[in-house]
This record gives sequence, structure tokens and C-alpha cells, in this order.
Amino acid sequence: MIRLLQRFAILAYLICEGNKKWGKVGHTYIQKLVYLLQEGLKVNLGYRFKMHYYGPYSEELWASLTSMEGMKLISIKVAPTTYGYNIYISPLDKAYKFAEEVEVKDKDKDFEGIKRQASKLISLFEGKSTRDLELLGTCHFVYQILKKRGKEADASSVAKVVLNLKPHFNEEQVKDALKLLKERELLN
Repeated sequence: MIRLLQRFAILAYLICEGNKKWGKVGHTYIQKLVYLLQEGLKVNLGYRFKMHYYGPYSEELWASLTSMEGMKLISIKVAPTTYGYNIYISPLDKAYKFAEEVEVKDKDKDFEGIKRQASKLISLFEGKSTRDLELLGTCHFVYQILKKRGKEADASSVAKVVLNLKPHFNEEQVKDALKLLKERELLN
């Protein structure tokens, strides 16, 4: 597992890159990105996730974000037109500089690899909405739980559970999400 400052640096990196590519990064979005980075790409960030309203959620990740806000690395604001929060770099370059300083001080090959994986994840999901990531994260979570319990984790089995949790999606969307996760090598 990586150290606390490295964890913060990876979060700062994800937020910076997300803001560059998408213009803003919300709380739900960062929760799903970190979940898929940790559970899909097997980057051990040390967060525990549980199923929540919008898919996998980690209280520890929220605590990390609020700690980073307390350090004035990021700013968390209530989203004015939707539910949830938007996360900004505060001031613009401070979090990026923090991430670079941690990287330079550590000279840890694992840290550089984690950063590459984070970049890969951002590229893999460029153009995806928060709703898309909610479905992808939920499908991944359900797939992993079924496998862990020794149950069938085929598309129909996963769809049945996901649709119980998320009736606003349909079976075709679930199957497409699973296909995408497999194509992008996020399911094992």
C-alpha cells in the first residue's frame, strides 16, 4: 500500500487531469475513478469501498478529500445546478506542485507506475459521464462480489443484481458496461 502523502498526490493528479480534460471533477466522479484505479487496475491505494447510492463509495476517500481541502490543496464546492460536489484545485497549480514534490522526494518506482495507471484510467474513460461511471463502477463491484462468493459472474447474473440495485438502468446497458470493462482489462 502507498503512503498517505502519495495517496494525496495521486488524488491531486487525478483531480488536476480530470479538470484539464473535463473542465470539472465531481465527488461521484472521483469516487468511481479511484474505485476503478484500485479495484480494476489493482493499484493498492488502501481504500475500502461499499455499495452506495451512486455505486462504489469509500468514506476514507471522502476523508482524504476533506483533509486535502483542509491543507488548501483542493476546494470542494456544492454543485450549483446538480446534486453533489465539484472538486477544484485551489489555487490552480498548488495540488499539481504538491504531487510533483511528493514524486521527486519519493523517487519510488511504484509511485511513477501508479501515476501512469491513473493517466491510463483517465484516457480510458474520457467522454464518459458520471452516470456512465456509476454503472461501470456498480457492474465491476457486483462482478467482484459474485466471484468472491463463488457464484456465477456472467453478464446475466451481474445484470440481475445490478438492476435490483439500479432500476434506472436496463439489461442492455449493464451488458455493454461489462463488455467495456472486459475490453479495457478492468475485470479479472
